Amino acid sequence: MKQNLLPDMELLSVKDRDGNPCDIGVQALRHDDDTYIFLSDMSEETVIARNSAVIINQLVKRLRLNYEKTQFVRHVHTAQSGSLFGRFNIQWDGLAVGSYTFNMLNNLDEADSIREVLFMGDAMPIAA
Repeated sequence: MKQNLLPDMELLSVKDRDGNPCDIGVQALRHDDDTYIFLSDMSEETVIARNSAVIINQLVKRLRLNYEKTQFVRHVHTAQSGSLFGRFNIQWDGLAVGSYTFNMLNNLDEADSIREVLFMGDAMPIAA
């Protein structure tokens, strides 16, 4: 089994786009004056993929994040591949997600920059 780089994510209850409660894993780190919010599905159900904008909007409000200095990163762990990461590139409409694109980080340089955050970043409490 390959290593999980985020084994101790905090469980956080959010609402999906239909208003139903669901749980996700969240890890917050500060690095180079930016905040990085890592998101993981905590079950086989892919809550984050179907509800990204709704979840990100909730986290910005709930965690009182400065959205201009926050990076949202999806974390996926599989036994075969280990930790994989994807980045949300968000266009904000005021304090809410207007639109976004999502890209898995396959480039070694991009993945290395995320690993740097994981190893050099300072953990932030999730005040839910």
